[in-house]
Amino acid sequence: MQTSTYRQFVSKELIALGFGILAITFAPILIKLSSQELGANAIVFHRFWVATLVLGIWNRIKIEKNKENEIDSEQLQPKTTENWLLLLGAGVADAFCMVAWAWSIERTSIAHSTLLHNLTPIFTTLGGWLFFGQYFEMKFLLGVAITIGGSIAIVLEDWQLASGSFIGDQAALFSAIAYSIRLLAIERLRDRLSTTTIILWISLITTLAVIPTALLFEERIFPSSWLVWIAVILQGLLCEVIGQGAIAYSLKRFSSGFVSLCLLLEPVLAAILAWFIFVQELSILDLFAFPVILLGIYLAKSSEGSEKSELQDY
Repeated sequence: MQTSTYRQFVSKELIALGFGILAITFAPILIKLSSQELGANAIVFHRFWVATLVLGIWNRIKIEKNKENEIDSEQLQPKTTENWLLLLGAGVADAFCMVAWAWSIERTSIAHSTLLHNLTPIFTTLGGWLFFGQYFEMKFLLGVAITIGGSIAIVLEDWQLASGSFIGDQAALFSAIAYSIRLLAIERLRDRLSTTTIILWISLITTLAVIPTALLFEERIFPSSWLVWIAVILQGLLCEVIGQGAIAYSLKRFSSGFVSLCLLLEPVLAAILAWFIFVQELSILDLFAFPVILLGIYLAKSSEGSEKSELQDY
């Protein structure tokens, strides 16, 4: 009985989600290394063109192998207008999210920017209810409130009542909305397309969308040292292909509201990673936030609303 309950709670999609969150936790460290030579737009550009190249080759190999299998071939190519529109929306939203997030950090406090960006679960839950007709019971909403409360605790030490930049705060809020659009679009696409196909096209669209801002606002586009080249390539491989790929895979089973909730573990894991690599101190609030966020995720996972009502076995 206990074994069946465990298997019901811990699925391969949940393991993939945890693995994906762990992979994207390295992003702040790799961005810090990349920022020695490159600006935010150039860093985003390199992350996504690397991902596009790798996933393009991977997807082409899969298409060649599955030519005789019509079902698999349909999952590898976005043939319908609706699929293309969802991919376009996700790609543009992703580019806007990345640029707005980086822009907000330059114009407001990190505490304000982090807090507002972490409101993504509110928008994904609201969007799932409005557009997908998803039902979220009170236990799930309580989990959302507890998890967001835990994430707020992480930035309380750096919080200032006067941020001094209303525009920067707005950019951070818009980045949360944009990321929720990305997750909602992937959730809908995940019932029709493979993970590789989705991340490939989103990466390509994001690359094309960010090129103009990189050319206009960056003095340098390409790194001059091998260390920074390695950092930007790892962002594409580890954070986008592996990390975001695993997160997209989990959307086969879970709602975007639940996935965005679990993503609030990222700043806690990043703080632990920074403590391990850069010997940065962990505050009492950091240690307090981790179990609180886990409690909120557990409540949400064990309630109706964490999983999609109809699971497609793709």
